[in-house]
Amino acid sequence: MADTRSHPELASLETICARIFAEQSAWRKVLIGGLLCLTVIGLPFAFGYLWRYLAQIRAEGDFSLPSWHEPAELLIPGLKALAVFVAWFCLPWLVMLAVQGFLAWVFGPLGLLGMIAASVVLWGVCGLFFSAFWAFQRNESDWTVLVNFPLIWKPFARNWRRLIIPGLAFLGLTGLFFPLLPFAFFSGFLPLLGYTTQVYILTQEAS
Repeated sequence: MADTRSHPELASLETICARIFAEQSAWRKVLIGGLLCLTVIGLPFAFGYLWRYLAQIRAEGDFSLPSWHEPAELLIPGLKALAVFVAWFCLPWLVMLAVQGFLAWVFGPLGLLGMIAASVVLWGVCGLFFSAFWAFQRNESDWTVLVNFPLIWKPFARNWRRLIIPGLAFLGLTGLFFPLLPFAFFSGFLPLLGYTTQVYILTQEAS
């Protein structure tokens, strides 16, 4: 799907949040997504909704949340999005945890330094996951994209400075409401998805 709408100005994260939650039905849509994230069966549909939202922003520049109509159509895109999530979020994060555990075993508890390192890595992993998600959808679900590191790295490397505050806000939200992680993840990732998408579109148009 091509990016067909012009995005002349960069909206702030606060503006995007306001657009997302301006509709009275927005919280109901977020609640549905959070509930779906509670179960393995529901996860593909929740991630399919994220796929639908990304496609809507790319095609129309519309940050309002799409409807949950025809949920069966979310299943296949959701499975694709989950594959990207596993490849570019879960696996790198597990590798980081293994490295951190090894260093703690060799040198002892890492304390604050370990927490800071973990936060930085988690922020980077989130950014690379979105970059892979973006590239995968732009290239019509070409599975070779998932192993094309330069293609995934380039937009993230070009825009990482703009993504520091939104990324840390997302991590802060999920950390603060960790007992409600499925709901915190889904409600927090939607604004991050909207903000990062417009950044990628703008830098793509400028290049």
